[in-house]
Amino acid sequence: MKKKKKKKKKKKKKKKKKKKKKKKLGLAAVIVVVVAAAAVVVVVVVVVVVVVIVVVVVVVVVVVVVVVVVVVVVVVVVVVVVVVVVNVVFVGFLFEAAASITEHQQQQCLATASKVAIVVVVVVVVVVVVVVVVVVVIVVVSSSSSRSNSSSSSCRSSSCGSSSSSSSSSSSSSSSSSRSSRC
Repeated sequence: MKKKKKKKKKKKKKKKKKKKKKKKLGLAAVIVVVVAAAAVVVVVVVVVVVVVIVVVVVVVVVVVVVVVVVVVVVVVVVVVVVVVVVNVVFVGFLFEAAASITEHQQQQCLATASKVAIVVVVVVVVVVVVVVVVVVVIVVVSSSSSRSNSSSSSCRSSSCGSSSSSSSSSSSSSSSSSRSSRC
């Protein structure tokens, strides 16, 4: 009888030890899962922030380019309309006055008309060149600012984050976890 009682006591002690090991392994698993989830959340947040910044920069550049193109088209249309109207009025005036003027006066009118046409062409070319230069400057400035913003945001995200590492061994049934955050 004494031997049986001793055996029972030994079995009970073994069961208690097993329960303690299970509890330790459970806590280690919870710590590992929490650390891994935190790391995944940090990575997802950084990726989302970078994507949002890139989308905003692209949208701003596209809007600026569209506005500049619309302005250029409006200016060109206005210049063309003005030139056409001036030419029509001038040619109509020439046709009306052609019957009452001499050949010398007609030559003078043609020379004046050619000078006006040259001036109009020069003005149109200058306006187009100025608009193109403005567009190029705006695109260069916006691209450089977007690059600086994206580089600064990437520096911030890389310098301010959290890194976690955990290691667990099943043979020794012990776990160690460490988290370090820098900002």
